Amino acid sequence: MGHSSPGALRSLKQMAGRSLPALKRQYEAWRLFPDLWRDAAPTLVEAALDVECDLVYSTAPPMSVHRAASRISRQLDVPWVAEYRDPWHDQDTGRLAFSGTIMAAAANTMRRQIVTGPALCVGVSEGIVSWLEQEGAREAILARNGIPDRLLASPSARPAIDMHRTVYFGSFYLQRTPIPYLDALVTLRDKGHLSEGIALDLIGDVATFNNAPVSEMLERRGLSSATTTAARIPHAEVMERTRSAGLLLLLAQQQPRQVPNKLYEYLAANRPILAWVDTEGESARLLRQVGGHFLVTEQTPADEIPAIVRAAMDAAAGSWAPAHPEVLDGLRSSVQLESVVAAVQRLAGLGRS
Repeated sequence: MGHSSPGALRSLKQMAGRSLPALKRQYEAWRLFPDLWRDAAPTLVEAALDVECDLVYSTAPPMSVHRAASRISRQLDVPWVAEYRDPWHDQDTGRLAFSGTIMAAAANTMRRQIVTGPALCVGVSEGIVSWLEQEGAREAILARNGIPDRLLASPSARPAIDMHRTVYFGSFYLQRTPIPYLDALVTLRDKGHLSEGIALDLIGDVATFNNAPVSEMLERRGLSSATTTAARIPHAEVMERTRSAGLLLLLAQQQPRQVPNKLYEYLAANRPILAWVDTEGESARLLRQVGGHFLVTEQTPADEIPAIVRAAMDAAAGSWAPAHPEVLDGLRSSVQLESVVAAVQRLAGLGRS
């Protein structure tokens, strides 16, 4: 493997007599540095060197793409712009951390190269831009993924809204668990506060959470008959069901610097959102800016969650509207890209045409 070093291998062998979990972590760090796409980097470099260009633009993860872009920029002597959709091996991402492993020094060196090397870094959230600035980026700007313009266009015929149906699209992993929401439903039902005809759609990779079947969670709580689960469906159908839902459920905790693209699609649907988010995270910040949505955070007392869920359901059954709809226009993808286009043209020596 081209990324390994004799020193790292010696360190790995010296650990052979230690506990198996510790040795496994060291091996995984060595095997996965910097990520699973490392072997593609030389091919990217070779292909790019045959192309005439004025600028190199890379987007990651995978971070091996930035690694390749760094080499291409140096060899072609052109500016490099690096876009970060996620931080790399950051403690908030839940990914493998290289600190404390035999690859720690190499990881720190690479992080400096791919953050301080680009002429410009683009972060898709305020948290990522802040991280880039703290890590020493020469220049960092914000350009959110944003809401695709076509989703904000006035539909010719909006589907009928099922006021009592809550819809979740996505996966269950890390802290993206349905359990607190399901428990809140049980509490409301037992107190007689759950409306008749309430329905829940779980769509995506929702069969299990932490290897436990979600169907069993629903059955234990007496919610099976009110819940429909489905695997992935075509995106057009996703958007149709998003726009016709009474309430949209978002699970986005323990990733404070990231904004799920699903949130932008939810915002475009113009329906109330019940969101499990990080108190100071990007998703919470966006939802507060738009206003009118319902947030549960790590600081929310457990006994207050049912009341928040009930308030969200009541809003869905009424004439709900976002508090600050004008914010949505500023979140359009085309608006977000304007600063990137201007910066790229400046760096590449191009004038606006």
